[in-house]
Amino acid sequence: MVAAKHEPSSIEDGWANAVARFLTQRTKRGASTHTVKAYLNDIEAFFAFLQARAEGNQPIRLESITRDDYRAYLAYRQRQGYAPSSDRRAVAALRAFLRFIADESPELPVIQPKTPRRGRTTPLPRVPSPDALFSLLGTDSLTPRPSGTHAKPAWIVQRDLALLALLYGCGLRISEALALTPQAIRGDTLLIHGKGQKQRLVPIMDEVKQRLDSYRSHLPFACADNEPLFRGKQGKPLNASVFRNTLRQHARKQGLSTPMSPHSLRHAFATHLLASGCDIRHIQALLGHASLTTTQHYTHLDYQTLNRIHKKAHPRR
Repeated sequence: MVAAKHEPSSIEDGWANAVARFLTQRTKRGASTHTVKAYLNDIEAFFAFLQARAEGNQPIRLESITRDDYRAYLAYRQRQGYAPSSDRRAVAALRAFLRFIADESPELPVIQPKTPRRGRTTPLPRVPSPDALFSLLGTDSLTPRPSGTHAKPAWIVQRDLALLALLYGCGLRISEALALTPQAIRGDTLLIHGKGQKQRLVPIMDEVKQRLDSYRSHLPFACADNEPLFRGKQGKPLNASVFRNTLRQHARKQGLSTPMSPHSLRHAFATHLLASGCDIRHIQALLGHASLTTTQHYTHLDYQTLNRIHKKAHPRR
């Protein structure tokens, strides 16, 4: 542990307490469960690497960590095939943790790792064409068969169609869609609780609203205003993996060659809006991104599309 005026020891004991305090601080500041878990994984992986290099299983001391250790760790990750974006995230987690340690114990020598230069980013999910997605959203292939033991109940079909419409029509994260409550549906808008407990209003198209209304009218379970609207077979909140598998199967039935996931629908939402001339800052607000850079990563346009938008929008066209 690294605490004021205490001797640091190995990751197995004292360091774990410092990590626990750091994660508690992050949670109080609004970090999501997934973010906190990512912090923990990145910090534990770094200390496991250091412990494996330590001679005679010596305890890890903060003052003994050098920039060469950070460089060796990044080189190790590169050999393991980690993407540059993953390396940057891992270093960001370490930097945040070490800043926390420095704030707790200003007298301790803390050397921060340098953030790796931005190189080639991890490829984003390929985005189907609008026509392919309209086919996916408008098809009746989800309709239950009239007979057979594997036929889906009508309310589950309506649930899946409503989720498809929400993810592509509103650009929601799957976690945001599954956390949606009846009281969050406010006329023609949705009140979404995004990452870091940030709230945003998202407009609902008529078709999306109709899909939601249809699902709610078919739902066989009571749902209080503050409870998640989307349910599984037993009436409990729907698990994301269930819908993820349904989407894959549905896309294969429709002959889509592009691998589909809930997040690829969110990418498609952003990409298709930008390709239609929507201002990227409006897309940023709809997606709930704090940084415009993040929004830019969500859009994949070819140069022909960019040229068309440029010629249409430039005042000297």
